[in-house]
Amino acid sequence: SDSKGGNFVFVLLSSVIIEIHFKSFEFVLLIKVLKYKKMDKMHETLRDFAKHYTDYIPEIPVLQHVPSACEFFSHYVIPNKPFAISCPENHLPAVSRWKKTFYLEDKLFYMWPTTCVIPIHRPYPIVYERFMEPEIRKMQCYDILLEMERKWQRTEYYYVKQPNNLEEFSPIADDIRADVPWATEALVHKDEYDNFFYVLRGSREFKLIPPIARFCIPSKRNQQKGRMQQKNLGKI
Repeated sequence: SDSKGGNFVFVLLSSVIIEIHFKSFEFVLLIKVLKYKKMDKMHETLRDFAKHYTDYIPEIPVLQHVPSACEFFSHYVIPNKPFAISCPENHLPAVSRWKKTFYLEDKLFYMWPTTCVIPIHRPYPIVYERFMEPEIRKMQCYDILLEMERKWQRTEYYYVKQPNNLEEFSPIADDIRADVPWATEALVHKDEYDNFFYVLRGSREFKLIPPIARFCIPSKRNQQKGRMQQKNLGKI
């Protein structure tokens, strides 16, 4: 009951409390370390599995005919498998007409479609922790075609309009089909955009990643920013 005894008890109790808290903190750290080690081991296992899995992925089939609706649904929609068609609609006027620049210039000379302008091969880059969107311009179709014909350019131009990209191209809408008889929904993408791409000239590159490799793609949230052209400099 004296002051020394009270002080002693207080110090003893404080030491015990500190010791317990310290050990609890060590226990929490140990759990976190084990958790992260377990996660690293799991990620390593998944990476190995994804690596071996991709070795057995078959090549994307290239069809020489347009599939029927039944074939499209059973062979490609259900297994969620992409495919390509070689020369599917050669009878369409667009196949021969749209390859000629003078035809498009004549039909679309006075059109001002919505155009995306991006640095070459970098449509959606991350710049200083910012997710950069393409610059959107209203350009005369003649100028767009002129830019596309250039062999050396620092920027790319492409037309974008979702979900209907025929409104601004009504003069050439009759050159293509009004519908796709074997498919009415964009089912493979599972998003709101169309997933049929018809390459008439040039090339289009796709990077397809199997679902099992999704976790291998680094991702994080970034602030969204747009682009604009600097006046008198021609830079984006």
